[in-house]
Amino acid sequence: MATLRSGLGTIALLPILAFIAVQFHSPGLIEELIRQWVSTGSSESAAADLRSSTPIIMAALTAFGHMEKVSTIADGLIKRGYPVTLVSGSVFKDSIEKIGAVFEPVDGPAALVSEEDMAHSMSLPEGEEKEQFLINAIWIDGLSYFESTMQRVFAEHKKSYGNTKPIIYIGDYSFPGLAPQVFGAPGVKPDAYLSIGLSALMVESNDSFPFRDPRMPDRTTQSREIHWRAQQAQYREPLTVALNTAWESQLRTMGATAASIPAMFESFYHLSDLHLQLNIPAFEFPRTDLTLPVHFIGPLPTVGIGPRDLPPWWPDLLAAKAAGKRIIAVSSGSQDNNPDDLILPTLRACAAMPDVFVVATLVATDPTTSGGGGGGAADLEERVLRNARLAKYVPYDLLLPQASLMVSSGGWGAVQHGLRAGVPMVVSGVAQDKATVCALVEWAGIGVNLRARRPGEERLREAVREVLGNASYREKVAELAAEARRYDPIGEVDRIIQEAVQNGGRVRKGARRVGGPAL
Repeated sequence: MATLRSGLGTIALLPILAFIAVQFHSPGLIEELIRQWVSTGSSESAAADLRSSTPIIMAALTAFGHMEKVSTIADGLIKRGYPVTLVSGSVFKDSIEKIGAVFEPVDGPAALVSEEDMAHSMSLPEGEEKEQFLINAIWIDGLSYFESTMQRVFAEHKKSYGNTKPIIYIGDYSFPGLAPQVFGAPGVKPDAYLSIGLSALMVESNDSFPFRDPRMPDRTTQSREIHWRAQQAQYREPLTVALNTAWESQLRTMGATAASIPAMFESFYHLSDLHLQLNIPAFEFPRTDLTLPVHFIGPLPTVGIGPRDLPPWWPDLLAAKAAGKRIIAVSSGSQDNNPDDLILPTLRACAAMPDVFVVATLVATDPTTSGGGGGGAADLEERVLRNARLAKYVPYDLLLPQASLMVSSGGWGAVQHGLRAGVPMVVSGVAQDKATVCALVEWAGIGVNLRARRPGEERLREAVREVLGNASYREKVAELAAEARRYDPIGEVDRIIQEAVQNGGRVRKGARRVGGPAL
């Protein structure tokens, strides 16, 4: 025992003896190490001081899919010491204040659209007419509310800080509160404006088909001309003409003086100093002609205003996985969420597969509440088969690591979570941005694209068998997942803010870069 104690004592002294030896033989090295240690401590202290003294203004559309991502970034910045003001509809007031941000309401309706407009949209059939009505209600009719809100918030910042603190604004890319000022209308503009990309890139390019076109990029020698002609054809479509005409007319009415104003979706990328895309370059169509300031910061690891509680049947899922069954996660979107489109056909398609266990998240419907008949939640619960479970919501960062396959309508948030978790997919969606997102899944080789709102039970069964039985999908999504995990989105936003503050409140021109992991 004495020998052991003696040995332990010698081991404990080794670091001290080593330090003495280095100090004797290389005194300059010790001085340099101490200088670096002090410098590091000073640097960290300076960064903490910068964060705590730099107020950040953020904004998000009053939509769950937008707020959950923007609020996650806000939460991350608050935890790093930044004081954050977050602008959105009053329906999110409690969620915003819960993370420690100051809430500022959007002028106008508490929700994304008025109750009257929502009731009218629900009466319209799915398709272009409904989509055009909602786009007009949100971005055209609501533009004056977005503008007045941001001018009020910026004026309050000026009143509080004068010129001592720059206005650093981080906005949901589709929140157009600064569009009138960017295109020449009078008003306060921020010193630094970072936009957050919450969908696949909508930027026009001759290297790919236009946004909302379901086709993958052409690869023939005439590809650039083919893509250009497709873009021009889209410009002539009645929906596009009506939308872009209304967009420019509204901006002109509000004082915009720019010689030319881009198409509405394209305009979103002309508003900020730097667009931060929550994605990786390998999961966007190549754009060799991209000149706008786009910087990829990777998908968020988690998003968070939804509940974190696991459903009571969670042990059933774990038991099924332990027994060797493959977990299939199926979900519709936060907007298009009729269970007859995708969820119920998927459950029926998998009913006879003995080696799978299906988890369906309904998003808009709580299966634990009474549906009252007529296709409500309770009625849906009765139609679920033995190898499946229902929940309104399960956090993707908890569910997808258990999954072997995700079936989705192609919403950007769901697909991004699947990508980062390394889960291959079956996607089937056509509305909003889903045609482009589903085409990206197919193009990247990480899943099967069924290109339909209601693909049907048989096509879903074939697609599920194809993805589960073909290792190439798993291998490709694992490759992209590894790339995605190299990024630190919130750390990168923090770094860019610090650069801007040190540059007099302006985003450095050198920050405008495309691709590459966060530094």
